[in-house]
Amino acid sequence: NELVNDLLELSKVESSSVIYQFSAVSVSACVQKCLHQFRPRAKKVGVVLEERLQPDLPLVWADMAKIIWVLNNLVSNALKYTANGDRILLS
Repeated sequence: NELVNDLLELSKVESSSVIYQFSAVSVSACVQKCLHQFRPRAKKVGVVLEERLQPDLPLVWADMAKIIWVLNNLVSNALKYTANGDRILLS
């Protein structure tokens, strides 16, 4: 199901009909939403998820949903290839 959703999202991104919802976005908020989603899975496989972001990062002009989608894919792949007892750091 996750793979199908990812493929559908990817086809939307590659399509010229994708509508982006740009706004001022907190990088920290994007990272926190991503990590919140994956912490239970990481704990289950014995991997520690960490973030190390500067506290004063400026807002960025982006589509928050798309940025979180990219982060989710990166963390999901990292979890697949990270051994029990290791850690994944977003910085």
